[in-house]
Amino acid sequence: MGLNVVAASKPAVPEIPPELESSGKATLAIGGMWCTSCAKAVEAMFAKQPGVKQASVSFASETARVHWDTGRTVLSRIIEPVLKLGYGISPVTRADAQYQNIKREVDDLKKRLVWAAGGAGWTMLVSLVDHWPGRMTALEPEVRTGVFLSAGAACILVIFYSGLPFLRAGMRTLKAGVPGMDFLISAGALSAAALSFWNLFRGAGHLYFDAAAMLIAFLLGGRIIEHAARRKSRSTLQTLLAEAPARASVLTGDGKEARRAVEEIRCGERIRIRPGERISLDGIVRQGESAVDNSLITGESRPVDVGPGIRVLAGAINTDGELIVEVEQEKGERRIDHISRKMGEILAEKAPYETLSAELAQKLVPVVFGVSLLSAVWAIFGGSTTEEAIVRAVSVLVITCPCALGLATPMALMVALGEGAKFGLVFRDGETIEKLALVNEIYFDKTGTLTEGKPAVAALLPAQGVSEEELLEAAALAESGSEHPIAHAVLKRWGKERVNQGTVRAFAGKGVEWSGQNGDIILAGSAAFLQEKGAAPSGGVNLQATAVYTAKNG
Repeated sequence: MGLNVVAASKPAVPEIPPELESSGKATLAIGGMWCTSCAKAVEAMFAKQPGVKQASVSFASETARVHWDTGRTVLSRIIEPVLKLGYGISPVTRADAQYQNIKREVDDLKKRLVWAAGGAGWTMLVSLVDHWPGRMTALEPEVRTGVFLSAGAACILVIFYSGLPFLRAGMRTLKAGVPGMDFLISAGALSAAALSFWNLFRGAGHLYFDAAAMLIAFLLGGRIIEHAARRKSRSTLQTLLAEAPARASVLTGDGKEARRAVEEIRCGERIRIRPGERISLDGIVRQGESAVDNSLITGESRPVDVGPGIRVLAGAINTDGELIVEVEQEKGERRIDHISRKMGEILAEKAPYETLSAELAQKLVPVVFGVSLLSAVWAIFGGSTTEEAIVRAVSVLVITCPCALGLATPMALMVALGEGAKFGLVFRDGETIEKLALVNEIYFDKTGTLTEGKPAVAALLPAQGVSEEELLEAAALAESGSEHPIAHAVLKRWGKERVNQGTVRAFAGKGVEWSGQNGDIILAGSAAFLQEKGAAPSGGVNLQATAVYTAKNG
């Protein structure tokens, strides 16, 4: 996908691949969104374009889902007005790329907050001294005016540098016809600063430089916290793709192997998967036998035996045998890629409550302006001065920004999706997450699936004349070279570090054979495996667990 545009002063419509241009639907990453009002503005611009059937923009995930009539328009025409607003558009990239974008935004906001804190601190100090009886009046008029002008200069710096994201977002949403909370913030800060300069130059009235500067500083701090929460959720979501290795061992025609980036590997090539490695690409096993742990992809708690002709998935762990896999799906088409894209689509499409909260936030803005104007008129008819009326109007603008209303629901969905991914749960849509609040009981019709996914030793049953310690040590020696979950359970129960006093040979789906330097042979695995090796165990084990039989020297 070649669609990649960065917000610029004169954005150009990019060259779009034909398959995306006329596909009729696309999921896009939107850069430069500052708050939910920005998301509403982008959504409104998409929806206004002729031929667009549906458009949904999520601020939490910074993505847009657009459906259009291919007979009436193409994607390049749809995105052009959004580019002119100053937003960046690109195809949905890997979660780690979006994570880095959010990180850069947070770093930029921190720099702006430092300047905001310094400027707001100075304006606040000047305001405190001004209200201290006799302090500022004792100064020469020129000196007093100079101090106030320095406070005004600090206020301007805070508004037009630290508060630039608010101003920019306010203008964009106004152009789109959906002014939101950032427009309220901009209007409040600029009104307070303008009133202060007016009073300063006419030599009467109070100054409100500190109010404007502190407003920007506090809101910047709040936005940093919001962005940090998004980054944390995004880092959880990127874990899914990060689990698949970035490089793989590819077998060449002369029988050798070379390490190559997964992006360079094509269908039909063969890769070697060693014990303990994660599988990098979906494919068919052509040689070898092993057991693979699919818990990341399918949620299965126990490893699945695989051999020639069996399909394996990227992200799964090869536990105890070497596999030669013929690549069937390239990067971008793997099962793990489809899951990641599905999660992106879920975030891009709004759930019912999220849509409701966004609509309420949008409708609240004109109400706030109406109440602000009404408070000013009420003050004038009540005998207040023009300055007092303006102060009341500005106060209403400042304190009624619906930031929490528009942000809480999408942020809750974002965190829920991230937490679900952390535990291997992938939701089909946002509405499903919302409906979970109404669930009181869950019934499962499959036994054995509700586990921690990490087996543990339940009991030690040594043969006559053998202690539990001897049995456990022998089993731990045999399992010391295996990456199978059962091996990890045995070694954890043993409580000592792995030993390399001998060699281990794994038999996929059966067990392991350990050969010591002193000639000892230890077998650990199923009863059939030991019988095959001539060390059939006597008696059966009646347990609701997996039995691991161990034999030493027959």
